[in-house]
Amino acid sequence: MRFSYILAMSTLGFMACTKTEKTTVVIKSDSVQQNVLTENQSEIVGETKPTTTTESSDNGGSSLTGSVSNLNIKINLSADQLFDFDKAVLKPEVDVELQKAFDDINGKTEANVLVVGYTDAKGSDSYNKRLSDQRAMAVKKWLEDKGLKNQILTEGKGAKDPIAPNTNPDGSDNPEGRAKNRRVEIKVTTQKSI
Repeated sequence: MRFSYILAMSTLGFMACTKTEKTTVVIKSDSVQQNVLTENQSEIVGETKPTTTTESSDNGGSSLTGSVSNLNIKINLSADQLFDFDKAVLKPEVDVELQKAFDDINGKTEANVLVVGYTDAKGSDSYNKRLSDQRAMAVKKWLEDKGLKNQILTEGKGAKDPIAPNTNPDGSDNPEGRAKNRRVEIKVTTQKSI
């Protein structure tokens, strides 16, 4: 009986030490919104802590949104802001947006960076795949030229994985939805072991 009691108390003590408090901080600056999830000291199992949220009032109309969760980073960039129609050459004015993305990643982790290009559903699958590949490669080259040391992988998904409908329920064109689907995502996922 005594051995079972000691074993149970040891297990609870270990669980209390391994459970971490998670605090989410939402930051909106002039061009980026981040959800930051940090880990703090131990908390007792079963006890919950409140979430902390911080916001500033202006997003400045930027197309850059992002989140940092533990050691994971995801940044969404509007392809319409990055590229001219039917092109894969970055517009000169996107340096400010890409610099903010670079700053969010650079030095934060050594994990691989994945740049994924997407298009809307207009055009053939092969054309959209090629264009999305080229756009992902253009962002990768910009990050490399800026000095990002992480290994950068690219993927073009074309019109796959839309985040908004390309057409309205009646079958008519949905320009706003198509615009949201034209994007480039930058993702950093770090697996953390205990």
